[in-house]
Amino acid sequence: MKRSILALLVLSCACSTTETRREVMPSAGAASASPGLERVSIQLTVADMPRARADQLFGTDDPSGSDFGPEFTRRLEALVREGAGVDIVHDSKLVLLDGQPGYIEVGTPESYVEHFEIDEDRGIADPVIATLWDGMRFEAQPEIRADGAGVDLDFRLEISTLERPIPESTVELPDLQASVVVQTPSCTNLAERRRIALSPGRVFAFVLHPESDGGAGDHTKVVTLEVEFPAGNSGTCVHLEDSIEIAPR
Repeated sequence: MKRSILALLVLSCACSTTETRREVMPSAGAASASPGLERVSIQLTVADMPRARADQLFGTDDPSGSDFGPEFTRRLEALVREGAGVDIVHDSKLVLLDGQPGYIEVGTPESYVEHFEIDEDRGIADPVIATLWDGMRFEAQPEIRADGAGVDLDFRLEISTLERPIPESTVELPDLQASVVVQTPSCTNLAERRRIALSPGRVFAFVLHPESDGGAGDHTKVVTLEVEFPAGNSGTCVHLEDSIEIAPR
């Protein structure tokens, strides 16, 4: 009997493999693209840092969401170079047609042994495998304004961070005179859904705090969003000191 349980445990461990997955694509059911539609490039950056560093980055500005010039990106890059516990964890670009929804998905599906189902008649315990997502999903739909000077962006961002290694515990099965190992994962989930206005050359930045507040030393996520109109769109780009204006032809 113990030999059967051990065989099942070996099988369950083999199921707990990871495979990094990256997808960038339009959403299912999106309308057919018109050849005359313009494109919008959306740059998403997510940085992990101590809360004190996030406060330093935003200064007196509102961390719940503010519009900045390119100096914000330069300050963020300086913090990364300083090696002060600031890391870029996601840096992705999504190019969509005007009005077209799409998404980026980067991460790893993680399988684990959630529990066992006992079959007393056969004298075995079958492992029940569940899956968690460890990574990021970013959904967006841009709409270029009529004057061509900016973009209204609907987006949803989800970030799931799985704590590793996954904790394990031993459960005794008296009826089978055996014991099994189950896993109890802990995952931090952050999500944000908004509609914002973006102009080329500007940066929209905000902070995503974990739900639990364990103190000032906790890490947090700083998210930045930028847009640009790739070459080939109708319009003329005029570069200013800290912004780019789009003048329709």
